[in-house]
Amino acid sequence: MRRHIALGGTVLLLALWAAVGLPLRASAHALLQASDPAEGAALDTPPAAVTITFGEEPDPRLSTITVVDTSGQSFTAGSIQTVPGAPDQLRVALRHLPTGVYTVTWKTVSTVDGHFAAGAYTFGVGTVPGAVPASVAAGVGSPPPSALAVAGRWVLYAGLVVHLGAAVVVSVIVPEAPVAVLVLLAAGWALSAAGTALVA
Repeated sequence: MRRHIALGGTVLLLALWAAVGLPLRASAHALLQASDPAEGAALDTPPAAVTITFGEEPDPRLSTITVVDTSGQSFTAGSIQTVPGAPDQLRVALRHLPTGVYTVTWKTVSTVDGHFAAGAYTFGVGTVPGAVPASVAAGVGSPPPSALAVAGRWVLYAGLVVHLGAAVVVSVIVPEAPVAVLVLLAAGWALSAAGTALVA
């Protein structure tokens, strides 16, 4: 009986680890997938708006799109809007753009996982755009993880190691586990639960 409980708990814990504990891929954010105007576009006529398609649905209340010229003057007109029928797109209207190079800076918070993402690109009106200015590029990176998130992952990993070690002892080595091993099993569960709560 104890062996079955330990095996079931181990499988459940591994699934939890895969879902929460493993580092998330870059695609698990509301990252830019496409834009209009496109990155590096050289347009003959100025666009009336900038529309960005993201890999996950962004929260429009916590997301921004700004368009500035080379002097830093903003050309956005109004607030960010969702695109009807396209929950993964955000749009911002623009004032008339004279000939020049423009930098689009975006920041999003995903409604799927709550992760923050940011980026920037340039396009030109009547001219070929250059690279994103270094001053802008330096300010669009994602923030580092908080100390609480880092601590949570360490607690989660420690709990997984303790739990899995105790589960192997109960399942493979000693079918009738001594009390000390069962205490370790419980301690592993407690650490894993605490780590999962901190990460979440």
